[in-house]
Amino acid sequence: MKLTWILLTAAICAVCTRGVSQTITYTATNASVEDIISVMKQQTKYVFLYNKKAIRNAKKINISAKNLPINDFLSLAFKDQPFTWSVENQTIVLEKAAPRKDNTTAQ
Repeated sequence: MKLTWILLTAAICAVCTRGVSQTITYTATNASVEDIISVMKQQTKYVFLYNKKAIRNAKKINISAKNLPINDFLSLAFKDQPFTWSVENQTIVLEKAAPRKDNTTAQ
C-alpha cells in the first residue's frame, strides 16, 4: 500500500512539473532583442525587466527553436550578447554585462 502511494505521488508530481514548464517555438533571421522579447511575451506568462541602454548594442539574432524550455531558448537567443540575463520567478531580467578585466599585466 505504501509503495502504491509513493508511486502515485511521484507520477502526479511529474505531470505537474511538465505542466508548469513552458517552451518557446520561434524561427528568425536578423531578429532584434525586442523581437525576441515580444515573442516570449506572446508565448509565455513571463515579463521582462530591462533598461534599453543594456540592450542598445545587442547583435542581431538568428535562431531556430522548436519547443525549447525557456532557459535553453534564452541561452541560445542571447548567446554572445553585451548583456546578461536571469530568471526570477516569472520575470526575466536583462542587465548590461560587466566589463571584462584583462588578466595581463604591463611589463
